[in-house]
Amino acid sequence: MKLYIAEDEEWIRRGIKKMIRWGELSMELAGEADNGVLAKEEILKLKPDIVLADIRMPGMDGLELVSGLKGMTDTKFLFISGYKEFEYARKAVELNAVSYLLKPVDPEELNEVLHTAVNEIMKERQKELTGGEQNYLLKVLEEQIIPEEEEERVFTVLLMPGDANWITDELHEKFLAVLDSFRNKGMKGELHRKSRDEYVIIFSASTRQAFKLHLKHCLEALCSLIPVKTIWSLGNTVDRMSDIPLSYNQAWQAYIHRPLNYTEGIISYEEMDTTPTFMLPLSEETEKIWAGAVMGEEHKMMQEVDSLFLKVKELDGVGIQNLVDFVFYMVLDFAGRIQKRGVGTSCYYELCQELSGRRFQVKNVQEVKQWLERLLADMCRDLKKEQAKSIQAAVEQISSYIDKHYMEELSLGGMAEMVWLNASYLSSSFKKVKGVNFSDYIMQKRLEKAAELIRNTSLGIGEIAGMVGYDNVKYFSRIFSRMMHMTPSQYREIQKEQ
Repeated sequence: MKLYIAEDEEWIRRGIKKMIRWGELSMELAGEADNGVLAKEEILKLKPDIVLADIRMPGMDGLELVSGLKGMTDTKFLFISGYKEFEYARKAVELNAVSYLLKPVDPEELNEVLHTAVNEIMKERQKELTGGEQNYLLKVLEEQIIPEEEEERVFTVLLMPGDANWITDELHEKFLAVLDSFRNKGMKGELHRKSRDEYVIIFSASTRQAFKLHLKHCLEALCSLIPVKTIWSLGNTVDRMSDIPLSYNQAWQAYIHRPLNYTEGIISYEEMDTTPTFMLPLSEETEKIWAGAVMGEEHKMMQEVDSLFLKVKELDGVGIQNLVDFVFYMVLDFAGRIQKRGVGTSCYYELCQELSGRRFQVKNVQEVKQWLERLLADMCRDLKKEQAKSIQAAVEQISSYIDKHYMEELSLGGMAEMVWLNASYLSSSFKKVKGVNFSDYIMQKRLEKAAELIRNTSLGIGEIAGMVGYDNVKYFSRIFSRMMHMTPSQYREIQKEQ
């Protein structure tokens, strides 16, 4: 396998080359470039099996590079991006990139992704050797072949996404029986398992009139066999065999942009509003969720998630993919904020990649909500652990300062500013860590020092009171008596006797 690296930073290229386990992957370096223009020229010339490219490069960025090479090479593309560039990364996935990696690149993740790409290439090459076993129309759909002669038929594609093995052998036979029953009526339907989680039926008929008469009844018969709620989608009818991929892509568009309230049935591309997606205007709700996470109030955070999803349902024109994109970028934003707090974030990025990878298989709003709740619960717990460490350090810093400056005028607000914490939050945290509140801790330190001075010096009580931070000697004596159960003078007499 030959690998080509396109990255404008030389030090990153060097680092990547050191990370790759070349021998284990049976891989060699085909070449490298520091800009997209040179990379495109060399990829066409060198024909590498895999290209690892940065999203952002001078001359031509990674997305332009893969778009410009579409149809000209079978090369697999992997992308590198920072978390702020995930909009680009999402587009890369749409351009059939194998995967993308976050900066800084993790060596284990890099080698795992390369291993996956190598396996995919090997499987595809094996499939080419046994290509005769695949159906002709499926090859057309996957654009493996272009029909030389167009038959006088019309076609449409039904997309049937679902979990692995959701069509049992028994159900498969029933589907075939339904499709066969319409063959004598002039309409054919070929059922194919296109991938692990995807079936398609490619329908064909001699005329559009045949579809008009029979397609609806055939779809109803197929749906009646499914024991659970299912969403399928239908592409437009096309007049040429070579346009079957178009119908298939339209079926996918219908599925991924379906309305939030669409939970069962068959949705067609013809019915869809195909206007571009938009980001949901819910920044206030997002900040409330983040506030709950930061404060460690998981229950409150989940209440805000409930509120967010209720408001989403009230918005007009929101499709399931709008929601997935919104959640995807919200979590990425949270991960970035957490990273600044020194908390490890690789697991959150991995979960975001998981959501991105499954974005076309999302069944309903509840699935997205449950995914978000699980991730936020983990995020909240991680923040609490990290904050506990930070608070412990902050309280120790403050108590150490008090130990040295007990005689000065000390305020909770001033100490809170010193460690960049909210005063009320510091107050409750100080009590948890030290077992006494802030003011009592100061008083204890002052009285400990006062007792030491009374024992070891002949200084007057008023002078000692001033030295430990009390201007009013009567107030000092009252506080001392309350804590020591005797006056300062009595304490001195007892110490002399001992």
